[in-house]
Amino acid sequence: MEKNYKGLNIAIISLAAASVIALLIFVIMNISMSSYKNVAEKYDRAINEGRYDDAYEYLDVEDSVFLTEKEFLERNSVLSDVLNGFDFKSILKTLGKKGINIALSRLLGVQYKVIEAEDADGMASVTYEKSSKYDPYGVLNGMSTVQLKKGDHNHMLFFPNWRISDDSIIVNDITLYVPKCQKVLINGIEMPASYMQGEEGNYVIYKIPGLYNGDQVCSITMDGENYKHYNISAKKSKDTIYVEDINATPEQQLEAVNAAYDAFKKIIDAEARGADFNEIKDIFTPDSIKAEREKYNEDKTSFITTNKTSGIKEVNVKDVAATFYDISFTNGTVEIGVMLEYNDSNKGVIEPMIATFLGRNEGEDANNNDTQIIRMQYVDGKWLVSSSGENRIAENNWFML
Repeated sequence: MEKNYKGLNIAIISLAAASVIALLIFVIMNISMSSYKNVAEKYDRAINEGRYDDAYEYLDVEDSVFLTEKEFLERNSVLSDVLNGFDFKSILKTLGKKGINIALSRLLGVQYKVIEAEDADGMASVTYEKSSKYDPYGVLNGMSTVQLKKGDHNHMLFFPNWRISDDSIIVNDITLYVPKCQKVLINGIEMPASYMQGEEGNYVIYKIPGLYNGDQVCSITMDGENYKHYNISAKKSKDTIYVEDINATPEQQLEAVNAAYDAFKKIIDAEARGADFNEIKDIFTPDSIKAEREKYNEDKTSFITTNKTSGIKEVNVKDVAATFYDISFTNGTVEIGVMLEYNDSNKGVIEPMIATFLGRNEGEDANNNDTQIIRMQYVDGKWLVSSSGENRIAENNWFML
């Protein structure tokens, strides 16, 4: 009986010792695995080897709905580099370099040596020197610095939870000004109401916890219309973004340019025929109709519409070149300026006394080069004229008194 107790005591002591050893191993491994240096290395290694889904797990993304894994994978993928290439050579260069680095990193392995590391107040920075002993040409050699942030909640209750929070990857605490609208979406994800901070003039202000560094696609809806997408750019040196800081896509530019050219032809044709402004008022924005009616009627007096003895009787506008000029937001909608350059060689008549003095009676005006800026505003799903420029033909011909 005494023997059995002795054996039981030995078993209990052995089990306790094993438990202590296991606990020590568990603690040591977790302390090592959760150290900010280790987390930084694992993240950088995953990026180098093209394991972007693994790299995403180390990011500090829980505070923002826009830092999705899908978006992260697309931004880092080789396909993304191809789609964003400016020309064939740059695509090959980017694709080749990235593909080679990923392949070599996986095949040869990369060794990390800490050059500098520091942490204070829940923030840390690690600089590594990277190399491979199987890489005689030093293709994989380089330096890498990673910024980290300690999470609010510990890993497994006791261990610090370090996450990658680097402004070259994620830009934090961005203030976004957007014209008053019903919905705001970034990269197809709707802006949470909790991000809204208030209003200022015609703008709604949002505070976004985080966006991926670089270009984003922002879209807004007003009056049930789903407006076109506008490019905004999140940068580590820029913590405030106005949606009017936008770039028009080539498709948007082409739409506005074509609409401006068509509107210009309709205005000139109507003026030359002496038509009433109401015939073309639908091509203007509601806010511009009064001012444009006045300009139209002033210009129309230059043309022969009644029994006048001077003025243009035939308009011949040619060699028209319409080009994208600029872009902005006006009254909550996107507005694109289009520059029109053209020649007009108009036929007309001149007052008899003036004609005698000039030695001509009726004829053709010499080619006159002119430039107009027509502004096109996107209203209710179509491009309308918000300003068509003054004196389109009136001041550049010899038929005027």
